[in-house]
Amino acid sequence: MFAFISRLSNIANAIAEKIALILVTVLTILTMTGVIYRYVLKSPLVWLYETTIVVFAWMVFIGASIAFKRREHIKLEFLVSSVPEKVSRVLKIIIEFITIMFLFFVIKEGFQIVKDTWAQTYNTINLSIAWFYASFPVSAIFMEIHLIEAVVELMSNKK
Repeated sequence: MFAFISRLSNIANAIAEKIALILVTVLTILTMTGVIYRYVLKSPLVWLYETTIVVFAWMVFIGASIAFKRREHIKLEFLVSSVPEKVSRVLKIIIEFITIMFLFFVIKEGFQIVKDTWAQTYNTINLSIAWFYASFPVSAIFMEIHLIEAVVELMSNKK
């Protein structure tokens, strides 16, 4: 069971890292293009701002899922480290379960928001606003997989 979840988590993270690399590259190109058009050519691109916002949102949330995989997300470490090791392990499991439940809610409600905003488009680009909102529930799925791996790991004493 742990091997399957671990493999699934590794695959999800590999996909997220590739997406993040592409998004950082696109964001860099968009930013450089914007600077060149605005300050060198004196003709700013009106669609650039909204496009950059969408790419940036995806980059942030996909990056957050990578942080979850690496166990670099925000933790209550001061609380967990101040108690005996067995209690610490139980606290970690409880915290991970609470986060899993929160992410389940985020996924459910996030996709509802995507559905509700699908018909709305940006002013300067022919793109649904739902693509912006989809960044959170999609990355939350990756986070959920990584957290399930962490809980199974904690419960099976793998680390």
